[in-house]
Amino acid sequence: DVGQAVLESYSRVLEGLAYNVVSLIDDVLRADEVAKESTATKLFKTIPSESPRIFEVRLGNSPQDSLA
Repeated sequence: DVGQAVLESYSRVLEGLAYNVVSLIDDVLRADEVAKESTATKLFKTIPSESPRIFEVRLGNSPQDSLA
């Protein structure tokens, strides 16, 4: 039947188009993930690796009393 053949042909074409759309969406999602990782890496590099150290200074008569 000619109608059945046309429907099968359209079905194959639609299947191919759907596959291409899904592939493009996957590519965009991967590119977005790479961009996020790149941004996170840049932010991580700008954060100092060591936090500032806080020293407590006490006033006293002996050297042991002056610094903690």
